[in-house]
Amino acid sequence: DRRSLGDAFSMDDLELLASVGIIAGQVVENGRLYDEYLKSQLQEQELQIASEVQQLLLPAEPPQLDGYEFFHIYEPALELSGDYFDFVRLKDGRIAIAVGDVAGKGVSAALYMARLGSAVRLCLEDTDDVTAVAARLNHHFIEFGGGHRFLTFMLCILDPKTNKLTMTSAGHCPAVIGNGAQIQLLPANEQVQPPLGIMPDCRYEASTVMLEKGDRILLYTDGLTEARNAQKELFGLDRIRASISAATGTAESAAREVVAEALAFAGDGGLSDDLTLV
Repeated sequence: DRRSLGDAFSMDDLELLASVGIIAGQVVENGRLYDEYLKSQLQEQELQIASEVQQLLLPAEPPQLDGYEFFHIYEPALELSGDYFDFVRLKDGRIAIAVGDVAGKGVSAALYMARLGSAVRLCLEDTDDVTAVAARLNHHFIEFGGGHRFLTFMLCILDPKTNKLTMTSAGHCPAVIGNGAQIQLLPANEQVQPPLGIMPDCRYEASTVMLEKGDRILLYTDGLTEARNAQKELFGLDRIRASISAATGTAESAAREVVAEALAFAGDGGLSDDLTLV
């Protein structure tokens, strides 16, 4: 602004304008950064609330069953997890144990995880055939996900009266079962079926095993097998089998030993994926 329209601006005027502009720019930038900070704080609060809600979707306590002992570990890599597990008591006293792993991490995987949990319980109200449940879930997630996301899944039904364990797997990590040196993996390699949400009308097969006193059963997600050390080596199935074979004591101590060994193997890098053990 000039007093006279005919007067030219001077270098002093330019320096004054630049000084005021720098101050104004700093104020505008600080305001923008503060707005972003408030948004990030709100997002963190919402993620924390979502994490708490997700924990409510999972079993708070393991089941109490004569002759058996249960323990679980659930460790998300981020605030929210795509891992899933559940214990469902059936009407005749048997118990269903389910474990799943949605491809990916974060909010979208967590939403699929919640969908899986409700769908499993709904299916088990109609049938106790593990293969029929897997087939229905596969059909459901093909329709729900449109083929854009898949999830691995394992469902076991334990009959405590006969000690019979029946299971089916949709592309999930094999269960480690046995006592001491007698360790087996179920399902065997030739029985591995595709994950849920990939192939329409996929037929799933069941495996059965008669449990004996002292047997351990470990169900888990690939956050355990795919733990990597500094040399990019995987923790892998062989180390899991060796850990379960050498484990003594309670179910809790055995599970914690496996996780401790995986963490020690991974070193400072820690675990990069969601981790669930049952």
